[in-house]
Amino acid sequence: MKFGYYEKKFDDYQTRPVSGLNAVPAGSDFLSVALAGLNRSSVQANGQLVRISDTNPDVKESDLFLSDSLSGDYQIGDIDNTLYLGANYTRRKVKDADGAALTDTPAALIAGGFGAYVYDLSVIDVNSSVQPANQKLAQTLLNDSEETIDEFGLSVQNLAYLTDRLNLLTGIRYDRFEIDETSTTYYRAINSGQQGFEKLATPEVSKVSSKNDNISTQAGLMYDITDEVAVYASYSESFTPNYIGVTAGSTASSASLAPEDSSQIELGIKTSFMDDKLRFTAAAYDLTRKNVLRYENLVAYLNGEEQTRGVDISSTMQFVSGLNVLASYSYMDSEIVRVSGTSTANEGNRPYSIPQHKARIWGSYEVQGGDWAGLGFGLGMEHVGERYGNDANTYKLPSYTVYDTATWYYIPLGNEQTLRLQAGIKNLTDKTHYLANGSGDTYRINVGGPRTFYMTARYEF
Repeated sequence: MKFGYYEKKFDDYQTRPVSGLNAVPAGSDFLSVALAGLNRSSVQANGQLVRISDTNPDVKESDLFLSDSLSGDYQIGDIDNTLYLGANYTRRKVKDADGAALTDTPAALIAGGFGAYVYDLSVIDVNSSVQPANQKLAQTLLNDSEETIDEFGLSVQNLAYLTDRLNLLTGIRYDRFEIDETSTTYYRAINSGQQGFEKLATPEVSKVSSKNDNISTQAGLMYDITDEVAVYASYSESFTPNYIGVTAGSTASSASLAPEDSSQIELGIKTSFMDDKLRFTAAAYDLTRKNVLRYENLVAYLNGEEQTRGVDISSTMQFVSGLNVLASYSYMDSEIVRVSGTSTANEGNRPYSIPQHKARIWGSYEVQGGDWAGLGFGLGMEHVGERYGNDANTYKLPSYTVYDTATWYYIPLGNEQTLRLQAGIKNLTDKTHYLANGSGDTYRINVGGPRTFYMTARYEF
């Protein structure tokens, strides 16, 4: 049996870029900025960038995880079988809230749809080498929520040894998700851009309860051509519920979002040479995902169908005792086949944040004997190709290559107890690189971590 519990508490404060401006504003007040014309797609040549400040105060997250499995061998006629039974349960609890720096709007603007309260905006010129001080602004609580997500899974797999060289794997899995959410809204967004807010005389409390059940299957055949070479074919299905909480002043619930379904067909070859010192695996696959959750300007929507055809190649090498080299390469050809809703503008485009090429190599050496037994060193590289920053494919994030290094030492403590000390450097060359953060928003691109030194200690017993 496996058991795990994780808990996290934090507050965050963000100064968030949200828009460019079509003209230089006459002042820094909301009316001047609005009249200058918000441009959601990019910063214009004038360099004007609009920012808001918001926060998630007093966030609490916890995860409880339980799993267990049982396996055994049996025989039907002349065919040997191995049966596997597994079960898992996860409970995730999240207490969340949204806040933002708001300012009153002149009454004359309320009829224009801006609302009684709007974001306290700040404007900077990205072309200027001197920027104003970024002062923390007082926050107004927009909403808060508490949600509990329960997941239960039960799986059955059977491996049948049809012949000395042919194996058949079949399986079925049952998943059940239950989501209960209670949210309270104090300020409600009153336009699609969520720039204007209305303070509610009485806070709105909403409760959502959603349940999803699914049965997925898998099947696979593996044939050993020789003792060193095997080929296989497989089919698998998976299921993931889509749910979102309170975001940016509006409440959206899982009740309006269909779950994601996916299916994959895979063909591959596995080899092992030189007494397992050299292993090589290659696979081609066709993955179809339906109801993929996406965000644009913090508004959730579903891509009706996405398809990825790709190739994965990996190899492990252990020519010298203690020396290990792992290398992998992936090619992904992805396409948005169908978009849910009335707009089909993105159909045929490449889903954002998915590179066409990705490669990784990691080499390590650990001293096998003598006074320094247990001392190890590692050096690795990861390359990620260019990716689109949004589903509209209007801009790309450049490719990047980062290097990591590590050293560790195992200290035996007796009675099968070990202390593992490790230190390392991530992004060894301090490469500036950009990661799509999963929102698909032009102004929400994360910068990859800089050169980072770290140390860890792990006690094993």
